[in-house]
Amino acid sequence: MVTLVLAACAAPTPLPPANRLYFLARTAEGWQLATLDEAGAVQPLLADVTAFAPGAPFAVVTDAEQTLALWTPGQKGAPRPLHRCSAPCRAPAWSPDGQWLAWVEGDPLPAPVWVMQPDSGDARTLGLATGSPAWAPTGQQLTWPTAEGLVIADLAAGTVLTLPLAATGQPAWSPDGTQLAVTLLSGPAVIVDPRTRLTVPLTLAESPMQAEALAWSPTGEWIALLRQSFSAPPTSDEPTHEHEEGRGALMLGAQPVLVAAATGVLQELPGDPAAAFAHPVWSADGRQLALVQLPLGQPTPQPAVWLIEATTGRVTARLPGAAAPAWGP
Repeated sequence: MVTLVLAACAAPTPLPPANRLYFLARTAEGWQLATLDEAGAVQPLLADVTAFAPGAPFAVVTDAEQTLALWTPGQKGAPRPLHRCSAPCRAPAWSPDGQWLAWVEGDPLPAPVWVMQPDSGDARTLGLATGSPAWAPTGQQLTWPTAEGLVIADLAAGTVLTLPLAATGQPAWSPDGTQLAVTLLSGPAVIVDPRTRLTVPLTLAESPMQAEALAWSPTGEWIALLRQSFSAPPTSDEPTHEHEEGRGALMLGAQPVLVAAATGVLQELPGDPAAAFAHPVWSADGRQLALVQLPLGQPTPQPAVWLIEATTGRVTARLPGAAAPAWGP
């Protein structure tokens, strides 16, 4: 059970628009925080970063995944330590008003969800998570999947709601904060209304499909979905591979598609049959989608970040040796 006893909040201070891409870039010394300049060139910002959340300031995880710190682009000196984690810090995320920072502390999952008000240093756990937390875009509601269901905690009201959904990954809120898109452990993705608890399938696809990750566009029109599709088991007359024997063949790693939120109709996006995709994130204006491409079948696969123009479906950039894209000011 999650119990909330939280301090009163100050007046909201919304974070700046998030239309600049940030990501982790691999170097010989490890991962560093980087961005793209106006010419599209990679600009390194801060070394020894294993996770981050853009904001004002940035939340960054340094020191071998153990220290959560604050950092402002352009500042001199090291980031200001905020919290020493007892286990690896994962998935930091700012609330829309910039008052609260949430993260998962531990590996593997399930692991505790933490929240903190950096101004006061007040940090506490809210329970165990089996996926990543996500803030509602319109307030101080935080949701995350657990073994008991999908938890929605309202930090302002001090209330907790648990929906009986076997969810996984990171939920995706609609821009108006009234609905959630969720991937289920059983494979499909659904849209749920927390007020009515009504759940409907996200897509109209008839073939078997495993949903891997979701991201709802800021315009509300589209939901980016990473899907794995399966074929029927091979017949005795069909060629097969050793890893496919005795079951339906996995055709591709997770590939990106757009789903119309109102109709469930799919729109294909460029993909790579020799890779799997992960971590889709939208720019604040809804014009661009960034996601991670990870080659399959390689001993030491090197991730890359792809940028896709939402209106045309055109790939506008491929950033090798990059991971964990996020949009910020």
